[in-house]
Amino acid sequence: MKEFNPVEFWQWCGFTVKERRQYNKADYCSSIDGYDWTNPDGETFYLTWESPEVDLNNLFKWAMPKLDSYQIGIKVSRITRTHLVSILHYTVDHRYFRTIASDPDLATALRNAIWELICKEKEPINAN
Repeated sequence: MKEFNPVEFWQWCGFTVKERRQYNKADYCSSIDGYDWTNPDGETFYLTWESPEVDLNNLFKWAMPKLDSYQIGIKVSRITRTHLVSILHYTVDHRYFRTIASDPDLATALRNAIWELICKEKEPINAN
């Protein structure tokens, strides 16, 4: 699985992002001054860092609704103070794949499981 990319993650959730650039006349160059994000509801907000925070509120508001169309069951269990998130994805031709992630922080475990799903989504399904 490739390394977590917060911009790609939020774009999958329906956000759009545009860099805000600042031109420096003395150096004849521009630099990134921040980011204008637009959420799926059409609200635009400015951040000086790269992406919105990945917390349970944002995950359940923006990422979880995207999973409704995937026929996914999510189980969260507490094992030795670590949250285990398992997502089962059934494809149209009745095949399935599973993503599993664990972390002491529930939001991080859920984010990692969803990220793994996003990465697997881009892989071609083996015809075997």
